[in-house]
This record gives sequence, structure tokens and C-alpha cells, in this order.
Amino acid sequence: MGVVNQETIVFNDTVRTNIAYGNIGVADEQIKKAAIAANADKFIEKLPDKYNTLVGDKGFRLSGGEKQRIAIARAFRKNSSFMIFDDSLSSVDSKTANEILKNIRSLKGNKTVLLIAHRVAVLKESDIIYVFDKGNIVEKGTHFELLRQKGLYTHLWKIQHVNIGQVKK
Repeated sequence: MGVVNQETIVFNDTVRTNIAYGNIGVADEQIKKAAIAANADKFIEKLPDKYNTLVGDKGFRLSGGEKQRIAIARAFRKNSSFMIFDDSLSSVDSKTANEILKNIRSLKGNKTVLLIAHRVAVLKESDIIYVFDKGNIVEKGTHFELLRQKGLYTHLWKIQHVNIGQVKK
């Protein structure tokens, strides 16, 4: 099982070792492929020693979004049949999140993927969405089914997708 939490664990070692965690003998090509899927390769290539850059204790040399992308690359590299992404896109910008989601969606055919998110746009293309309120499931369905219900999901969708041009000052 691959798990990526909102608060990621990054070890005081190299980027490569952090992605390879659990399988130190993994080939460099697999590390790079996982980094590309996690949209981490661009920032890694800009680091002083690229994949051999030390990230520091708890990854202090990396931003929150960079740490999340390292952890996502680790999950992609692990290639588990069941993957959990627990609000793991919360520290990345929307463009990066969309790229990562596109790569997560490409896994769907042979994987079970559980996405947990506060940003409902992350869930839009999910096969089924469960909406929780105070620990209880209050709605269930696809994005469009939930919008038609005009319940909590619709409310969250609207407040997260307000058209700035229509907001009165």
C-alpha cells in the first residue's frame, strides 16, 4: 500500500534515497519516472546536486509542496495496488495539482486510489465521491450527481469556485 499524507515524512538524506525509500536498490530510471509522475523532476533538476541533493533534517531545505511531491514520487515508485493520498496536494499550486492528478488518473485501470481532499476540484473526476460532515457520510455520488443534489458538496464547490469578477465590493 502506498500512502501520502498531508504532512509528509522526508528523511535527512538525498532526494534519490527519499524517493527510493523501502527499495534502496531501485534503478535510477524508476526514480526519475516516479519524479516525473509526481511533477517533481523540474524542481529536482534545479537543485545543486539534483537527485543527490541532501534535503536536510525533516526536509528543511524543501518547501511544503516539494516535500509532498517527493512523497508522491515515493508512492508512484512503490507502484502499490492500493494508494491513499490524504490531502497530499494541499501544498502544491493548482497547475501542479492538475498534473499530478492526471498521472494519478492514469493509474486507475489497475489500482485502487483513495483521494482525501478539502479542495473539491481534486475530486472532480473521481469514480465516486463521499462527502463527510462531522464524521458522517452525508452525500455520495459522482461530481455531477452531487452538484444536482444541491447539498454540502454543491455548497463547497461554489465557495471554492467563486467567479472573482462577480464579487461585489
